[in-house]
Amino acid sequence: MVIIEFFNSDKVVEYNVDTHQKLIRDIKYDNRKTLFSLIDMNNKIVYHSLSSNYVKGPLEDKYFIIKLNYPYDFIMDIYNFDECNDIDHCKSLIEKIKILLNDKNKDYINDKKLIIFILRYIKNNDNILFNQHINDLYNEIEKLLPNNLKNDNDFCIDIIKSRGIHSKFLLFISDRMKYDKDFVLKIVKIYGIALSFISNNFLNDKDVVLSAVAQNGIALEYASHYLRNDKDVVLCAIKQDGFAFHYASSELLNNKDFVLLAVSTEGCSLEAVSPILQNDKDVIMVAVEQNGMSLEYASVELRDNKDIVLAAVNKDGNSLQYASKKMLFDKDIALTAVKQNGNVLLLYVDKKFYTDKDVVLAAVTQNGMILEYLQHYINNKWAYDKDVVLAAIKQNSKSLKFINNELRNDKDIISATLLQK
Repeated sequence: MVIIEFFNSDKVVEYNVDTHQKLIRDIKYDNRKTLFSLIDMNNKIVYHSLSSNYVKGPLEDKYFIIKLNYPYDFIMDIYNFDECNDIDHCKSLIEKIKILLNDKNKDYINDKKLIIFILRYIKNNDNILFNQHINDLYNEIEKLLPNNLKNDNDFCIDIIKSRGIHSKFLLFISDRMKYDKDFVLKIVKIYGIALSFISNNFLNDKDVVLSAVAQNGIALEYASHYLRNDKDVVLCAIKQDGFAFHYASSELLNNKDFVLLAVSTEGCSLEAVSPILQNDKDVIMVAVEQNGMSLEYASVELRDNKDIVLAAVNKDGNSLQYASKKMLFDKDIALTAVKQNGNVLLLYVDKKFYTDKDVVLAAVTQNGMILEYLQHYINNKWAYDKDVVLAAIKQNSKSLKFINNELRNDKDIISATLLQK
Protein backbone atom coordinates (compact mmCIF):
# COMPACT_ATOMS: atom_id res chain seq x y z
CA MET A 1 0.00 0.00 0.00
CA VAL A 2 1.27 3.49 -0.89
CA ILE A 3 0.61 6.50 1.32
CA ILE A 4 1.55 10.13 1.00
CA GLU A 5 4.20 11.06 3.53
CA PHE A 6 4.89 14.64 2.45
CA PHE A 7 3.22 17.08 0.10
CA ASN A 8 4.21 20.64 -0.82
CA SER A 9 3.90 23.13 -3.65
CA ASP A 10 5.85 21.07 -6.20
CA LYS A 11 6.76 17.65 -4.79
CA VAL A 12 5.09 14.65 -3.20
CA VAL A 13 6.83 11.92 -1.19
CA GLU A 14 5.11 8.53 -1.48
CA TYR A 15 5.88 5.80 1.01
CA ASN A 16 5.27 2.15 0.15
CA VAL A 17 4.30 0.39 3.37
CA ASP A 18 5.00 -3.04 1.94
CA THR A 19 8.48 -2.39 0.54
CA HIS A 20 9.44 0.46 2.91
CA GLN A 21 10.58 2.48 -0.08
CA LYS A 22 10.10 6.19 -0.68
CA LEU A 23 9.46 7.82 -4.02
CA ILE A 24 9.86 11.55 -4.59
CA ARG A 25 8.13 12.90 -7.65
CA ASP A 26 7.24 16.30 -9.04
CA ILE A 27 3.63 17.35 -9.30
CA LYS A 28 1.73 20.21 -10.81
CA TYR A 29 -1.28 21.69 -9.10
CA ASP A 30 -2.91 22.43 -12.41
CA ASN A 31 -2.99 18.68 -13.12
CA ARG A 32 -6.45 17.84 -11.81
CA LYS A 33 -6.02 14.12 -12.35
CA THR A 34 -2.94 14.07 -10.09
CA LEU A 35 -4.67 16.06 -7.38
CA PHE A 36 -7.75 13.88 -7.45
CA SER A 37 -5.60 10.77 -7.12
CA LEU A 38 -3.73 12.32 -4.20
CA ILE A 39 -7.02 12.95 -2.40
CA ASP A 40 -8.00 9.32 -2.86
CA MET A 41 -4.66 8.17 -1.43
CA ASN A 42 -4.45 10.39 1.63
CA ASN A 43 -6.80 13.33 1.70
CA LYS A 44 -5.75 14.41 5.21
CA ILE A 45 -2.21 15.19 4.08
CA VAL A 46 -3.60 16.99 1.03
CA TYR A 47 -5.77 19.17 3.24
CA HIS A 48 -2.99 20.12 5.60
CA SER A 49 -0.53 20.69 2.77
CA LEU A 50 -2.88 22.92 0.81
CA SER A 51 -3.62 24.91 3.93
CA SER A 52 -0.06 25.24 5.26
CA ASN A 53 1.44 26.01 1.86
CA TYR A 54 -1.26 28.52 0.84
CA VAL A 55 -1.84 26.82 -2.49
CA LYS A 56 -4.89 28.63 -3.85
CA GLY A 57 -5.33 27.18 -7.31
CA PRO A 58 -7.09 23.93 -6.37
CA LEU A 59 -9.20 25.66 -3.76
CA GLU A 60 -10.78 27.73 -6.51
CA ASP A 61 -11.82 24.57 -8.36
CA LYS A 62 -15.44 23.84 -7.45
CA TYR A 63 -15.25 20.12 -8.30
CA PHE A 64 -11.96 19.68 -6.49
CA ILE A 65 -13.51 21.19 -3.33
CA ILE A 66 -16.66 19.08 -3.58
CA LYS A 67 -14.54 15.93 -3.87
CA LEU A 68 -12.79 16.65 -0.55
CA ASN A 69 -14.13 14.35 2.13
CA TYR A 70 -12.30 15.30 5.29
CA PRO A 71 -14.79 17.96 6.41
CA TYR A 72 -13.47 19.22 9.73
CA ASP A 73 -10.00 20.13 8.45
CA PHE A 74 -11.52 21.53 5.30
CA ILE A 75 -14.06 23.75 7.04
CA MET A 76 -11.85 24.95 9.87
CA ASP A 77 -8.47 25.28 8.16
CA ILE A 78 -9.10 26.05 4.50
CA TYR A 79 -12.54 27.41 3.76
CA ASN A 80 -12.64 31.14 3.16
CA PHE A 81 -15.05 32.94 5.52
CA ASP A 82 -16.39 35.07 2.67
CA GLU A 83 -19.75 34.21 1.16
CA CYS A 84 -19.81 31.31 -1.24
CA ASN A 85 -21.90 31.95 -4.33
CA ASP A 86 -22.14 28.41 -5.63
CA ILE A 87 -25.18 26.33 -4.67
CA ASP A 88 -23.51 22.99 -5.43
CA HIS A 89 -20.56 23.91 -3.26
CA CYS A 90 -22.86 24.90 -0.39
CA LYS A 91 -25.01 21.79 -0.67
CA SER A 92 -21.90 19.63 -0.67
CA LEU A 93 -20.63 21.31 2.47
CA ILE A 94 -23.99 20.92 4.21
CA GLU A 95 -23.93 17.17 3.58
CA LYS A 96 -20.39 17.00 4.94
CA ILE A 97 -21.39 18.98 8.01
CA LYS A 98 -24.26 16.58 8.71
CA ILE A 99 -21.89 13.61 8.50
CA LEU A 100 -19.42 15.44 10.68
CA LEU A 101 -21.92 16.23 13.44
CA ASN A 102 -23.21 12.65 13.52
CA ASP A 103 -19.76 11.16 13.92
CA LYS A 104 -19.99 9.88 17.49
CA ASN A 105 -16.37 8.76 17.50
CA LYS A 106 -15.08 12.29 16.87
CA ASP A 107 -17.65 14.06 19.09
CA TYR A 108 -17.50 17.23 16.98
CA ILE A 109 -20.92 18.27 18.26
CA ASN A 110 -19.18 19.36 21.47
CA ASP A 111 -16.66 21.48 19.59
CA LYS A 112 -17.77 25.06 20.29
CA LYS A 113 -15.51 26.57 17.64
CA LEU A 114 -16.88 24.28 14.96
CA ILE A 115 -20.55 24.78 15.88
CA ILE A 116 -20.14 28.56 15.89
CA PHE A 117 -18.42 28.40 12.52
CA ILE A 118 -21.21 26.27 11.05
CA LEU A 119 -23.92 28.66 12.28
CA ARG A 120 -22.01 31.56 10.81
CA TYR A 121 -21.57 29.70 7.55
CA ILE A 122 -25.32 29.11 7.28
CA LYS A 123 -26.07 32.75 8.06
CA ASN A 124 -23.58 34.00 5.44
CA ASN A 125 -25.03 31.75 2.75
CA ASP A 126 -28.74 31.68 3.52
CA ASN A 127 -29.38 33.86 0.46
CA ILE A 128 -28.46 31.04 -1.92
CA LEU A 129 -29.17 27.88 0.08
CA PHE A 130 -32.55 26.25 -0.34
CA ASN A 131 -34.73 26.73 2.73
CA GLN A 132 -35.11 22.97 3.09
CA HIS A 133 -31.35 22.51 3.32
CA ILE A 134 -31.08 25.29 5.89
CA ASN A 135 -33.91 23.99 8.04
CA ASP A 136 -32.57 20.44 7.88
CA LEU A 137 -29.20 21.59 9.12
CA TYR A 138 -30.68 23.75 11.88
CA ASN A 139 -32.80 20.83 13.05
CA GLU A 140 -29.80 18.51 12.90
CA ILE A 141 -27.76 20.84 15.12
CA GLU A 142 -30.64 21.42 17.53
CA LYS A 143 -31.25 17.66 17.86
CA LEU A 144 -27.60 16.81 18.46
CA LEU A 145 -26.46 19.84 20.48
CA PRO A 146 -25.84 18.69 24.07
CA ASN A 147 -27.52 20.43 27.01
CA ASN A 148 -24.21 21.58 28.43
CA LEU A 149 -23.73 23.82 25.37
CA LYS A 150 -27.33 25.02 25.38
CA ASN A 151 -26.73 26.15 28.96
CA ASP A 152 -23.28 27.61 28.27
CA ASN A 153 -23.55 31.38 28.62
CA ASP A 154 -20.20 32.10 26.95
CA PHE A 155 -20.94 29.76 24.04
CA CYS A 156 -24.26 31.47 23.31
CA ILE A 157 -22.68 34.93 23.54
CA ASP A 158 -19.90 33.82 21.18
CA ILE A 159 -22.51 32.80 18.59
CA ILE A 160 -23.76 36.38 18.58
CA LYS A 161 -20.29 37.92 18.47
CA SER A 162 -19.32 35.71 15.55
CA ARG A 163 -22.22 37.11 13.45
CA GLY A 164 -23.91 33.71 13.50
CA ILE A 165 -27.03 35.29 14.98
CA HIS A 166 -30.39 34.63 13.34
CA SER A 167 -34.03 34.05 14.16
CA LYS A 168 -33.29 30.36 14.81
CA PHE A 169 -30.98 31.31 17.68
CA LEU A 170 -33.51 30.23 20.32
CA LEU A 171 -33.18 26.66 19.07
CA PHE A 172 -29.66 26.53 20.44
CA ILE A 173 -30.20 27.75 23.99
CA SER A 174 -31.98 26.10 26.90
CA ASP A 175 -35.34 27.22 28.24
CA ARG A 176 -33.58 28.45 31.35
CA MET A 177 -31.38 30.80 29.28
CA LYS A 178 -34.35 32.10 27.29
CA TYR A 179 -35.86 33.54 30.46
CA ASP A 180 -32.63 34.67 32.13
CA LYS A 181 -32.77 38.48 32.15
CA ASP A 182 -29.03 38.92 32.71
CA PHE A 183 -28.32 36.73 29.69
CA VAL A 184 -30.90 38.52 27.52
CA LEU A 185 -29.38 41.89 28.50
CA LYS A 186 -25.97 40.67 27.34
CA ILE A 187 -27.45 39.60 24.00
CA VAL A 188 -29.25 42.87 23.20
CA LYS A 189 -26.24 44.96 24.23
CA ILE A 190 -24.24 43.16 21.55
CA TYR A 191 -27.01 42.89 18.96
CA GLY A 192 -30.04 45.10 19.56
CA ILE A 193 -32.14 43.50 16.84
CA ALA A 194 -32.08 40.31 18.93
CA LEU A 195 -35.14 41.94 20.50
CA SER A 196 -37.00 40.57 17.47
CA PHE A 197 -36.66 36.96 18.58
CA ILE A 198 -36.16 36.88 22.34
CA SER A 199 -38.99 35.81 24.61
CA ASN A 200 -42.05 38.08 24.48
CA ASN A 201 -41.70 38.44 28.25
CA PHE A 202 -38.87 40.92 27.72
CA LEU A 203 -40.50 43.12 25.06
CA ASN A 204 -42.19 45.04 27.84
CA ASP A 205 -39.09 45.17 30.05
CA LYS A 206 -37.74 48.72 30.00
CA ASP A 207 -34.19 47.72 30.98
CA VAL A 208 -33.95 45.20 28.15
CA VAL A 209 -35.55 47.44 25.53
CA LEU A 210 -33.41 50.46 26.50
CA SER A 211 -30.28 48.34 26.13
CA ALA A 212 -31.46 47.08 22.75
CA VAL A 213 -32.32 50.48 21.24
CA ALA A 214 -29.12 52.00 22.60
CA GLN A 215 -27.25 49.44 20.48
CA ASN A 216 -29.58 49.70 17.47
CA GLY A 217 -32.42 52.22 17.44
CA ILE A 218 -34.38 50.20 14.90
CA ALA A 219 -34.95 47.56 17.60
CA LEU A 220 -37.73 49.87 18.81
CA GLU A 221 -39.89 48.20 16.15
CA TYR A 222 -40.04 45.05 18.28
CA ALA A 223 -40.76 46.65 21.65
CA SER A 224 -44.23 46.49 23.20
CA HIS A 225 -46.70 49.25 22.36
CA TYR A 226 -46.37 50.44 25.94
CA LEU A 227 -42.61 51.03 25.57
CA ARG A 228 -42.98 52.50 22.08
CA ASN A 229 -45.00 55.14 23.88
CA ASP A 230 -42.29 55.65 26.52
CA LYS A 231 -40.43 58.93 26.00
CA ASP A 232 -37.15 57.71 27.49
CA VAL A 233 -37.08 54.62 25.28
CA VAL A 234 -38.04 56.46 22.09
CA LEU A 235 -35.52 59.26 22.64
CA CYS A 236 -32.77 56.71 23.27
CA ALA A 237 -33.67 54.97 20.01
CA ILE A 238 -33.70 58.23 18.06
CA LYS A 239 -30.26 59.19 19.35
CA GLN A 240 -28.92 55.95 17.90
CA ASP A 241 -30.89 56.11 14.63
CA GLY A 242 -33.29 58.90 13.70
CA PHE A 243 -35.30 56.53 11.54
CA ALA A 244 -36.37 54.73 14.73
CA PHE A 245 -38.97 57.45 15.30
CA HIS A 246 -41.08 55.65 12.68
CA TYR A 247 -41.71 52.96 15.28
CA ALA A 248 -42.82 55.27 18.07
CA SER A 249 -46.48 55.23 19.07
CA SER A 250 -48.92 57.40 17.13
CA GLU A 251 -49.50 59.33 20.35
CA LEU A 252 -45.86 60.46 20.47
CA LEU A 253 -45.70 61.14 16.73
CA ASN A 254 -48.53 63.62 17.14
CA ASN A 255 -47.34 65.16 20.41
CA LYS A 256 -45.77 68.52 19.50
CA ASP A 257 -43.79 68.88 22.73
CA PHE A 258 -42.24 65.45 22.31
CA VAL A 259 -41.66 65.92 18.57
CA LEU A 260 -39.76 69.14 19.36
CA LEU A 261 -37.58 67.17 21.74
CA ALA A 262 -37.10 64.39 19.19
CA VAL A 263 -36.09 66.61 16.27
CA SER A 264 -33.73 68.56 18.52
CA THR A 265 -32.00 65.21 19.11
CA GLU A 266 -32.00 64.11 15.46
CA GLY A 267 -33.51 66.48 12.93
CA CYS A 268 -34.18 63.83 10.32
CA SER A 269 -36.56 62.03 12.66
CA LEU A 270 -38.91 64.67 11.26
CA GLU A 271 -39.59 62.17 8.46
CA ALA A 272 -41.80 60.12 10.76
CA VAL A 273 -44.06 62.81 12.21
CA SER A 274 -47.54 63.72 11.07
CA PRO A 275 -48.09 66.06 8.08
CA ILE A 276 -49.58 68.62 10.48
CA LEU A 277 -46.32 68.85 12.43
CA GLN A 278 -44.25 68.79 9.24
CA ASN A 279 -46.05 72.04 8.46
CA ASP A 280 -45.37 73.53 11.89
CA LYS A 281 -42.74 76.27 11.65
CA ASP A 282 -41.52 75.81 15.23
CA VAL A 283 -40.92 72.11 14.69
CA ILE A 284 -39.21 72.55 11.32
CA MET A 285 -36.94 75.32 12.60
CA VAL A 286 -35.70 73.13 15.46
CA ALA A 287 -35.19 70.21 13.07
CA VAL A 288 -33.17 72.09 10.43
CA GLU A 289 -31.06 73.79 13.08
CA GLN A 290 -30.08 70.32 14.30
CA ASN A 291 -29.70 68.78 10.82
CA GLY A 292 -30.09 70.95 7.74
CA MET A 293 -30.92 67.95 5.57
CA SER A 294 -34.16 67.45 7.48
CA LEU A 295 -35.54 70.23 5.25
CA GLU A 296 -36.42 67.34 2.92
CA TYR A 297 -39.27 66.34 5.25
CA ALA A 298 -40.76 69.80 5.74
CA SER A 299 -44.01 70.69 4.01
CA VAL A 300 -43.94 72.26 0.55
CA GLU A 301 -45.04 75.51 2.14
CA LEU A 302 -42.16 75.65 4.62
CA ARG A 303 -39.57 74.65 2.02
CA ASP A 304 -40.55 77.95 0.43
CA ASN A 305 -40.03 79.88 3.68
CA LYS A 306 -36.86 82.00 3.63
CA ASP A 307 -36.23 81.83 7.39
CA ILE A 308 -36.46 78.04 7.38
CA VAL A 309 -34.28 77.60 4.29
CA LEU A 310 -31.66 80.03 5.60
CA ALA A 311 -31.42 78.08 8.84
CA ALA A 312 -31.13 74.80 6.93
CA VAL A 313 -28.37 75.90 4.52
CA ASN A 314 -26.50 77.57 7.36
CA LYS A 315 -26.29 74.13 8.97
CA ASP A 316 -25.70 72.19 5.74
CA GLY A 317 -25.36 73.89 2.37
CA ASN A 318 -26.43 70.70 0.59
CA SER A 319 -29.93 71.08 2.05
CA LEU A 320 -30.53 73.72 -0.64
CA GLN A 321 -31.51 70.84 -2.93
CA TYR A 322 -34.75 70.49 -0.92
CA ALA A 323 -35.69 74.16 -1.01
CA SER A 324 -38.35 75.46 -3.38
CA LYS A 325 -37.24 76.66 -6.81
CA LYS A 326 -37.94 80.21 -5.75
CA MET A 327 -35.37 79.98 -2.94
CA LEU A 328 -32.62 79.06 -5.43
CA PHE A 329 -32.79 82.59 -6.82
CA ASP A 330 -32.39 84.30 -3.44
CA LYS A 331 -28.91 85.80 -2.99
CA ASP A 332 -28.95 85.67 0.84
CA ILE A 333 -29.69 81.98 0.69
CA ALA A 334 -27.14 81.31 -2.05
CA LEU A 335 -24.45 83.22 -0.13
CA THR A 336 -25.18 81.39 3.13
CA ALA A 337 -25.19 78.01 1.40
CA VAL A 338 -21.86 78.44 -0.42
CA LYS A 339 -20.21 79.77 2.73
CA GLN A 340 -21.09 76.45 4.37
CA ASN A 341 -20.21 74.34 1.33
CA GLY A 342 -18.60 75.90 -1.72
CA ASN A 343 -19.60 73.01 -3.97
CA VAL A 344 -23.24 74.04 -3.63
CA LEU A 345 -22.52 76.84 -6.12
CA LEU A 346 -22.14 74.27 -8.89
CA LEU A 347 -24.72 71.78 -7.61
CA TYR A 348 -27.84 73.69 -6.59
CA VAL A 349 -27.47 77.47 -6.79
CA ASP A 350 -28.98 79.13 -9.84
CA LYS A 351 -26.40 79.79 -12.55
CA LYS A 352 -27.09 83.52 -12.43
CA PHE A 353 -24.85 83.60 -9.35
CA TYR A 354 -21.86 82.35 -11.36
CA THR A 355 -21.30 85.98 -12.28
CA ASP A 356 -21.95 87.37 -8.79
CA LYS A 357 -18.60 88.20 -7.20
CA ASP A 358 -19.87 88.00 -3.60
CA VAL A 359 -21.20 84.49 -4.10
CA VAL A 360 -18.20 83.29 -6.12
CA LEU A 361 -15.75 84.77 -3.61
CA ALA A 362 -17.52 82.97 -0.76
CA ALA A 363 -17.49 79.72 -2.72
CA VAL A 364 -13.77 79.73 -3.62
CA THR A 365 -12.90 80.74 -0.06
CA GLN A 366 -14.50 77.47 0.98
CA ASN A 367 -13.21 75.44 -2.00
CA GLY A 368 -10.57 77.00 -4.23
CA MET A 369 -10.82 74.31 -6.89
CA ILE A 370 -14.23 75.65 -7.94
CA LEU A 371 -12.23 77.96 -10.27
CA GLU A 372 -11.57 74.95 -12.47
CA TYR A 373 -15.27 74.36 -13.12
CA LEU A 374 -16.38 77.99 -13.39
CA GLN A 375 -14.10 78.53 -16.39
CA HIS A 376 -16.40 76.29 -18.44
CA TYR A 377 -19.44 78.50 -17.81
CA ILE A 378 -18.32 82.11 -17.93
CA ASN A 379 -15.35 82.28 -20.31
CA ASN A 380 -12.79 82.16 -17.51
CA LYS A 381 -13.89 85.54 -16.14
CA TRP A 382 -12.75 84.85 -12.57
CA ALA A 383 -9.26 83.75 -13.65
CA TYR A 384 -8.55 87.47 -14.16
CA ASP A 385 -10.02 88.68 -10.86
CA LYS A 386 -7.26 89.08 -8.28
CA ASP A 387 -9.57 88.98 -5.25
CA VAL A 388 -11.18 85.73 -6.35
CA VAL A 389 -7.88 84.17 -7.42
CA LEU A 390 -6.18 85.12 -4.14
CA ALA A 391 -9.00 83.63 -2.08
CA ALA A 392 -8.91 80.43 -4.15
CA ILE A 393 -5.13 80.01 -3.84
CA LYS A 394 -5.21 80.63 -0.09
CA GLN A 395 -7.69 77.79 0.19
CA ASN A 396 -5.95 75.47 -2.29
CA SER A 397 -2.69 76.32 -4.08
CA LYS A 398 -3.54 73.83 -6.85
CA SER A 399 -6.06 76.35 -8.17
CA LEU A 400 -3.05 78.33 -9.46
CA LYS A 401 -3.17 76.35 -12.70
CA PHE A 402 -6.58 77.88 -13.54
CA ILE A 403 -5.65 81.57 -13.27
CA ASN A 404 -4.55 84.08 -15.89
CA ASN A 405 -0.83 84.02 -16.76
CA GLU A 406 -0.37 87.69 -15.88
CA LEU A 407 -1.63 87.12 -12.33
CA ARG A 408 0.89 84.32 -11.87
CA ASN A 409 3.57 87.01 -11.63
CA ASP A 410 1.67 89.14 -9.10
CA LYS A 411 3.67 89.37 -5.84
CA ASP A 412 0.60 88.79 -3.65
CA ILE A 413 -0.37 85.72 -5.66
CA ILE A 414 3.21 84.40 -5.51
CA SER A 415 3.34 85.03 -1.75
CA ALA A 416 -0.01 83.27 -1.15
CA THR A 417 1.13 80.32 -3.26
CA LEU A 418 4.43 79.96 -1.40
CA LEU A 419 2.64 80.04 1.93
CA GLN A 420 0.57 77.05 0.85
CA LYS A 421 3.65 74.93 0.08
